[in-house]
Amino acid sequence: MAKKNNIKIGDNKEKDDLSLTMQQKFNFDSNELDEEDTKAYKFKRKQNIVRSKREKELIKLKNRYKKKFAISLVTSVILFFLCVCISLLYMFVKPKEKINVITKMPDRVVFIGDSITWMYDLKKHYPKSSYYMVNSGIDGATTEQILNNMDNRIYQFNPKKVFIMIGTNDINQGKDKDEIVTNIKKIIEEIKKNNSKCKIYLESLYPINNTDNDKINMEMVGRKRSNNLIKSINDDLKNLAEEEDVIYINMYDNLLDEEENLKLEYTREGLHITEEGYDIITDNLKKYIK
Repeated sequence: MAKKNNIKIGDNKEKDDLSLTMQQKFNFDSNELDEEDTKAYKFKRKQNIVRSKREKELIKLKNRYKKKFAISLVTSVILFFLCVCISLLYMFVKPKEKINVITKMPDRVVFIGDSITWMYDLKKHYPKSSYYMVNSGIDGATTEQILNNMDNRIYQFNPKKVFIMIGTNDINQGKDKDEIVTNIKKIIEEIKKNNSKCKIYLESLYPINNTDNDKINMEMVGRKRSNNLIKSINDDLKNLAEEEDVIYINMYDNLLDEEENLKLEYTREGLHITEEGYDIITDNLKKYIK
């Protein structure tokens, strides 16, 4: 019995080490844990990189739009001030004179008459004139037709000067010289009523050539026209010009030949005028159209 009591506790170390039996042992796979951690880390890192890139791009876009806005704002302000400056300059640098220079039309000179006037090439004979030349001649016109159509033939042009040469067709129609002169007087008076500042020039009727020359076409000249009658009408027109205080132009004498007929070089067929004839007429009228 005593021997049993002599046995010492702790001789068997394995049995006596209670820590081994009381401790829970866990077997962790460190390799698997490391792999999972690495994946999570890489994923988060990738997200952070993507987020960082997006943020940088947004910042760049914001800065770009800010610059564009600033540039457009500055440009708008500059344009606004330029417009204001131009407006002020326009107001204070005599704009009325500029408008007059741009919109002012040249003064008009109107020629009224029959086919002799109608065939007169004003652009050719007055190329450098400061006036705007208006040919208002009508083929076959009479004094009465002109008188009844003053609006279209004269008034609409508001002329500075008017040259009148009409009456030869009245003669061919058998009208009395007093009626011809009276109608011309009415034309002058109506022009004065419409435009008191208009300068009026009354031309004599032109001579004819009714000789036997081969160039002459008696059907065109007409049997009722004669230089004696034309001279008589011209005398009355000269007196009329003095009464009405208008300028009389004796073109008749400038177109005669030595036999006191319309010079052959100046006529087409005894009545109408050639270019040589219009050259003579132009030379005599230029002093009235300066």
